Amino acid sequence: MSLSNIEEKVYFASLDSGAVKFETIKTWGIASNGTMKVVMHNLVKKGYFQRIKKGVYIAKKPGEPPLLDALYIAENIYKGYLAFSTALFIHKLAEELPFSIYIATKYASYQRTEGAYKIKAVAMGNRLLGTTKVDDYNVSTMPKTIYDCFHLPQYSGGYPNILKAVFNAKMNEKQWKEFMRYVEKFRSYAFCQRTGYMLSLLKKETKINIPDSVINFMEAQVKYDVALGNGKGNYIKKWNLTDSLGRGKLLSWWYHG
Repeated sequence: MSLSNIEEKVYFASLDSGAVKFETIKTWGIASNGTMKVVMHNLVKKGYFQRIKKGVYIAKKPGEPPLLDALYIAENIYKGYLAFSTALFIHKLAEELPFSIYIATKYASYQRTEGAYKIKAVAMGNRLLGTTKVDDYNVSTMPKTIYDCFHLPQYSGGYPNILKAVFNAKMNEKQWKEFMRYVEKFRSYAFCQRTGYMLSLLKKETKINIPDSVINFMEAQVKYDVALGNGKGNYIKKWNLTDSLGRGKLLSWWYHG
């Protein structure tokens, strides 16, 4: 579908701008405000732009998969950061992006559909911290991503997927220290018991370099009876934990490739 001269100017000026506001487009001086409203309407109708909310647009790059649109849309609709399994994908700790795109927010949880993807905003409260920029996306840092995933595994593909991500991340000492800042700041006995047990299992079986200080700190938090999974399982006295998942499932990706 052909573009007018004005439409071409707006489109190419916006290609590398990510999400762009109508107020910003007006400052470019390409056309009057009235004309620009018509231009943006036509560009959306022709499929060159997508309106992600009132007055905010994103230009679709030629041949760009809809996924990138969805990631930008998720980031710009909600005030937060791309998180959980989405962040694992962005950090290259997961090979595929699930059709649910997660963004961590302060208080509110929402869900909307964008093409083939579901965008889910997850309220994190005072845990909304620890971000960086990766490929222009606002995303949780690698250590914060790992922490968030252990905190809410239902948004992260489950514990086996998280343990595989930890193995692939091969975090250095500085990154483990950042991870532990979140563990200590939001200290939880159950979190430490479950996470400590799984990290100790991961270290023992794969020989991955996880600092002893990490596991020792979590072992010192053992207090209540906790469960990993549902139903009957093996009781791990050291962690006061009933493992209903089992190492075979937790580390299936390691044992079977």
